This record gives sequence, C-alpha cells and structure tokens, in this order.
Amino acid sequence: HAAVPHTRSGPPITSTQISSEARASIAACRQRAAQLEKENEKVRHTTAAALASLQPGIKIPMMSTVDGYMVVALDNAVPRQLVAEALEALQQRAAFQRVEASSPKHMDIRHMVTEHDADTFVATQLYERIATLVSILFPDKGFHADRIYTNAMQFGDA
Repeated sequence: HAAVPHTRSGPPITSTQISSEARASIAACRQRAAQLEKENEKVRHTTAAALASLQPGIKIPMMSTVDGYMVVALDNAVPRQLVAEALEALQQRAAFQRVEASSPKHMDIRHMVTEHDADTFVATQLYERIATLVSILFPDKGFHADRIYTNAMQFGDA
C-alpha cells in the first residue's frame, strides 16, 4: 500500500485529545439535532395534512432553510392530468434555438433552450395550482411568471 500524504500540517489529532467538556458538547449537539429532526418531521406531516384538501396524498419530504430562505419540496402536489394539459398547451413551441449559460457563476455550463409563451402557461390549471401552493406556503411572497422555458437534456448537462 502506498502511503497517503497528510493534507494538513502537524501530527494527526487523536480522540484522546478532545476534552470531556468537548465530548459532552458534541453529544448534546447530536441529541438536539435528533430532536429538531423529529420536530421537522411533525411540521412536515402537519403541513401535508393541511394541504390534503387541495391534493390528496401530498407529501413534504423536505422542508428546511438554506441561508435564511425557506425551501419546501412537495411530492404528489400536482395531478398528472394538470401536467399533461400544460404540456399540450405548450406543444406549439419553437425548436431549441438558443444556447445559454446555466448561470452567471457557471458560464462554462451551457445548454439549449426554447422559450414558451408565458401568457399561455399562466392560463393553465398547472400554473394556477403552483401559484396556489406558493401563496399558501409563502404568504408573504409574491409569485408571477417572468419567463417560461425548457432546457434541452444533453449528455453531461448539469
């Protein structure tokens, strides 16, 4: 076996170098994290139950904050029929005509894009459902469609 070089300077830290106070603090943090996870599970379940009148079977697999912004992932929030109707409404789309960057931070990641008519999408029941969910979950935020587009799936796409 080849020796693995150390990536930091100094000798490796051993578990015997961690004080009993630090160990107790780490144990308390682990315990609190487990409590928070259970509380989060209850909140997700309660929220999903409240949304069930809008869509039976809705699930919230993840609800958390990232840099102070609430992020909510929903499963079974939209009936397949609404998605199919929206796709049909948007079928009159142009071919993938333009290549654009994934984001200003990732100008090297590029993909084909086709634009859709925002007014056409806003008139669908799918948009209405999404807008309703956003207004319920984020009542202090506005929601409107600035741009509707589709990225082409390409090998190596991010």
